[in-house]
Amino acid sequence: MPIPLFIGLLAGVLAVAVGVAIAFWPNVLQWAEEALLPWVERRIPVLNSIARSAFVLLDKVASSARRTVKNAWRQLCDYLLKTVVEIHRKSSNQYVRRVTSWLITQFQAQQQATKVVMEEVVDFDDLPSEVREALIRNGDATVDVRDLRTREINELVMTG
Repeated sequence: MPIPLFIGLLAGVLAVAVGVAIAFWPNVLQWAEEALLPWVERRIPVLNSIARSAFVLLDKVASSARRTVKNAWRQLCDYLLKTVVEIHRKSSNQYVRRVTSWLITQFQAQQQATKVVMEEVVDFDDLPSEVREALIRNGDATVDVRDLRTREINELVMTG
């Protein structure tokens, strides 16, 4: 494997790991408080203070990242009024994914909403499992992405 490809792959894996850690930070912190830090205190007392200080610093970063995500989403939602994804069967293994967004395009006194529609053909296997399940049960799938992401962001922030 060429080194630039390896470095890119490693960076991608690290980015995903950091994202997961931030998303599940309250769980990570609870585990550290209940299991890891008491274990370090009992087994390696000389590192106890360092381990606790490390988690204090990590908490500052994770909490800040979670607030940044929430604030960025709120700002985006000022201009992204709604986004709906509709998926319909095209052939036995191919589906049409239509993404319809309503955006505010005028930023001055008179705001105007613009409808943007993008379509692409996707294979059934490339769809998320919950979408495949909806297609199997209902034949079609429709998701209000803005609403879904807003709920996810609110849950992310409420758990942190």
